[in-house]
Amino acid sequence: MNPFRLILLAGALLLLEALIGGTRLVFALPGFALIALAGLTLVFGKREGISQPKWYCAATTFLVFGWIVFRAFTSPVPYLARPDLYQVIACLLMYGAFAWFCTQTRERLWIFGFLLLLAVIQVFIGIRQFKYGDDWMPLHLARAPYGRRASGFFVHSIHFAGYLEAMGVIGLSLACWARWRMEVRIATGFAALLCYLGVAISGSRGGYLSVAFSLLVFFVLSLWMLARMDRRKFVITLVGGVVALALAGSLVTGLMSRSQFLRARLAAMNEQFEGKWDIRIYNWQAALDQFSVSPVIGTGSGTHLYLGRFFRRPEIQSDPVHAHSDYLELLAEYGLVGGGVIALFIAAHLLSGLRGASRILKRDVIPVGESRDDNLALQIGLLSAVAAYIAHSAVDFNMHIPSNALLFSIIFGCLAQPRAVAPEQPAPWGAGALLPRLVLPAIALWMLGIALCRFPGEYWTEETRKALRDHKFQSVPALAGKAVKYDPKNPDAYFYQGEAFRILASAQRIRTLRRAPFEQAVAFYDSSLRAFPQDENIWVRRGQALDGLQRFAEAENSFLTAIRLDPNLGALYGYYAAHLRRVGREEEAQVQLDRAAQLKTQKLDRILSDPQDVQRVPPPAPAEP
Repeated sequence: MNPFRLILLAGALLLLEALIGGTRLVFALPGFALIALAGLTLVFGKREGISQPKWYCAATTFLVFGWIVFRAFTSPVPYLARPDLYQVIACLLMYGAFAWFCTQTRERLWIFGFLLLLAVIQVFIGIRQFKYGDDWMPLHLARAPYGRRASGFFVHSIHFAGYLEAMGVIGLSLACWARWRMEVRIATGFAALLCYLGVAISGSRGGYLSVAFSLLVFFVLSLWMLARMDRRKFVITLVGGVVALALAGSLVTGLMSRSQFLRARLAAMNEQFEGKWDIRIYNWQAALDQFSVSPVIGTGSGTHLYLGRFFRRPEIQSDPVHAHSDYLELLAEYGLVGGGVIALFIAAHLLSGLRGASRILKRDVIPVGESRDDNLALQIGLLSAVAAYIAHSAVDFNMHIPSNALLFSIIFGCLAQPRAVAPEQPAPWGAGALLPRLVLPAIALWMLGIALCRFPGEYWTEETRKALRDHKFQSVPALAGKAVKYDPKNPDAYFYQGEAFRILASAQRIRTLRRAPFEQAVAFYDSSLRAFPQDENIWVRRGQALDGLQRFAEAENSFLTAIRLDPNLGALYGYYAAHLRRVGREEEAQVQLDRAAQLKTQKLDRILSDPQDVQRVPPPAPAEP
């Protein structure tokens, strides 16, 4: 057992969760750096305790990570591919640590106990958010206005539910089947119940369904385990379990119905059967259209951000950042090849976990010094947690959140080597053991270098965004200049500079003094477009700046380009109508206004009265009903 390595890994998970799950790169890179430091320790240490995962798990892992890295490096917009690329490298390091090195039961229980403690802390934060409904967040961070929907440290309640549903069933399995003292098992069971309370107050319907599915899988696996261990208890447990599940379901539904908010969330689950489509349906349609562009290899990492806009349905007027389905976004960006290797990866690890649990039950492969029940309890919990995410990933995008993705890297790493290694058990020392000792630290060194190089640029870009959000326009150029110094290919840094100069020019009362800042704004927008030419937000603001310079022909081209990139966004037609009114083309402007009204643009009046309003500051949250 290497306590220093475990402390680094636990610290990385704590940091990522505390910083909104690492949703933005500026919040993810510090955690990735700690994971990289832990990865560097893999080259050191004694030979004892190292183990080799199942060959088919290692093979499918190589295919999955290799394909994602390849499509990230070949993405049409490299900047948009960075989150997927860096996250998948961090996940590979975490997976490798638990598949090859952290293979003792006590090491694994230590890390999952820590994660369960973090889950309890998250729940208490969520209770405070649910009680007051004021969108409070710890550490002075901000989330979208979700009212009473609990989200803990996360920006969104669905990611909060995704984390708790996995830790809840793992805690439940340990409470039921681990060979611990009764008071420890009771405390673990209480923590699991708190996790399920957190899922309830999150209001996540996907969380509700995945909890139900994972509990069903846990019940089936427990029955299978009892049938192998003691057939006499099987029938009693079967009957008692069915009754307990029915009573628990009725009790939970009754308690949730006492809250008007939660009752409304439960009622919304039935609306799909009454002809009222969920907003996710329109997200899925756009993802399927994107998939049709390149069905075999996909369109590349991060491309759903702008192709989701291009294929958006009129019913979605918020920014479709993600497809609200990990599976469909995976197919859209990575194609059938990506979907195929992910399916093989999941199947291989489920097979490894089930075979490992079966061997543990036979009692003839239990290493000396290990508790069969503790390792078996952990394996049952991990398999049930995977079931939760198999269900939840169909309707949400938890795997795009670094902290949740890393949790499942640990889970899959443990499933790849389900047989715990005793501390005194000698391990093989050949190519299978030497390769991870050399390759994983080499990847960790690259990841550490990336984190150290990219963080300053992301930090100053975030500071620029906040200054623009808080209308501190005079501070934006200096902050953005620092961001560009560290990362010249960051389109957001240039965009924020352009926004600051455009807004300052629009506020200038003396017409002759407007020209210089408008020209600077256009120059920065052009720099941003060189890195991200598919962003209609930049084209619209560029058109407004060109209007300020009375370069109306160029401005019209910018507005039309934006509309071509996102033909069903009503706000774009409103901005174009404002431009047409400015040049005296009233009849054409009215046509565009009618189109904007048809698309139910909520801020049309504001666009027409103040066409220089600030957009995308802060960036919009993913659409969620």
